[in-house]
This record gives sequence, C-alpha cells and structure tokens, in this order.
Amino acid sequence: NASLYREKNADYGNSWRLVGETVALWADELGVDSVDVSDADNAAALGLYWERLIKLVRAFNLEFSDQTPHNEATTESHADASTYAAMQAALEESRDD
Repeated sequence: NASLYREKNADYGNSWRLVGETVALWADELGVDSVDVSDADNAAALGLYWERLIKLVRAFNLEFSDQTPHNEATTESHADASTYAAMQAALEESRDD
C-alpha cells in the first residue's frame, strides 16, 4: 500500500491535503464552524463535495504538472467527478421532496 500511495501521490500531488485546506478556507469564509454529520443527508453531501474536490484537484495536477502521469488517466478523474456531481444533484432533489 505504501508503494502504491507513493506512485499515485507523485501523479496527484498532495491533493488530499489541498482539499482539506480548501474546505477549511471555504468554511472560514462562510463562518461555518461545524457540519451536523449526525444528519445522514448532511454527511452524504459533505462526502460528495469532498470527493468532487479531490477529483478536481487530481485532474488539475495530472493535466498541468510538468510530469507525465503514470497511474491514472485524467479522463478517469473527470468521469468520476461527473458521477459524484450527479449523485449530489440527486441528493439535493431528494432533500427538496
């Protein structure tokens, strides 16, 4: 697992850390101190935003890095992001019902 992590992280950069920093900045900007994750819809929404951000940062790193990616095609990150966006839309629609 450590070897696979090192290989993929070379392609992705520290996307997981950048996503955490981004979410923290957004929360600070909006004055959000916490999210009630005991609410299943809130927990799902937070997870979907997190996944979408990870895919966005990974795709950016894969496309704009000076290095050639070795482990994942950029198109895979974009396809995954679109799936998570569709899931988020379905969640929001179900909340409206």
